[in-house]
Amino acid sequence: MKFTFTRLNLIILAFVTIVLSSCDERMYFPSRASAPGLREQFDTKLVLSLKAQSASTDGDTATHKHATSTVSPSVDFAFSPVNHLGLTFSYNGITNRAIDELGTSTNSGVFNGHRFDGGAGYYTNFGRLGFFEGYVGAGGGYLQRKSFYSSYEDFSAHYTRFYLQPAAGIGNSIFMLTGGMRLALQHFNDFKAGDSMLRYKITNRDNYVGPDVTSQTFVFWEPFINFDIGYKYVKFNVQTGFSSQLAGGTIIGSFPVYVSMGIVLNFAPRFVKSGNELPHPPGHRKPSHDETE
Repeated sequence: MKFTFTRLNLIILAFVTIVLSSCDERMYFPSRASAPGLREQFDTKLVLSLKAQSASTDGDTATHKHATSTVSPSVDFAFSPVNHLGLTFSYNGITNRAIDELGTSTNSGVFNGHRFDGGAGYYTNFGRLGFFEGYVGAGGGYLQRKSFYSSYEDFSAHYTRFYLQPAAGIGNSIFMLTGGMRLALQHFNDFKAGDSMLRYKITNRDNYVGPDVTSQTFVFWEPFINFDIGYKYVKFNVQTGFSSQLAGGTIIGSFPVYVSMGIVLNFAPRFVKSGNELPHPPGHRKPSHDETE
């Protein structure tokens, strides 16, 4: 049976529809990982992407008079100043993300926010295609919710974040496939809300009073798969992953999966060399002319 491009589009659409069914988010939204896949000195990458997001509107949002969006932007930049050292810088946004849980005011509203991260790590190549990388980093961000039902339920908070991210993959000048995981620790501060008790209720599913959200460290395990395809300098990117909360009161949704798509702009010295080859590993002896005869 012929596998048409139209059928592929339908499969992708069905998958994205399932992904967008996540609900009940309180204060945490999964975001794409910076998966640079650097291979040599002066390797440089810029990824511009949009993450799909649901507009969960069980209630009548037409009466809420709030703008909503189905995408949020991300920017990832990576650079290798010397061989085996990678530097990363990232921006992740949340743009008019609507959550409406049948009138449950503690959960419902329009979320906006942003986060900036910076990291450094080690990478190495194995074979002609394989590579391993490990990064550590830190960042900070801001999250705001405007309630659909009452300004008393509005809140805003700043937070800091630390992460450890190992990954491995294969790639060449045409494609790159990376799989990895991120272990992230996040701490909220400067929490402000109309309801002075919201900081104690927002981490509890049934709105019972619990620990102050600013007194906890939230821990997340976040595996991901990243795929680039194109040719040399410009590629298409898609990444999917999910978050699992390991510690702290519940601030994550019931189905915290994401998909992002975008473009990769990549410069690497090997792209302008004959054969697009990576430098040979230490100890490798290139065959002489006589040996190739």
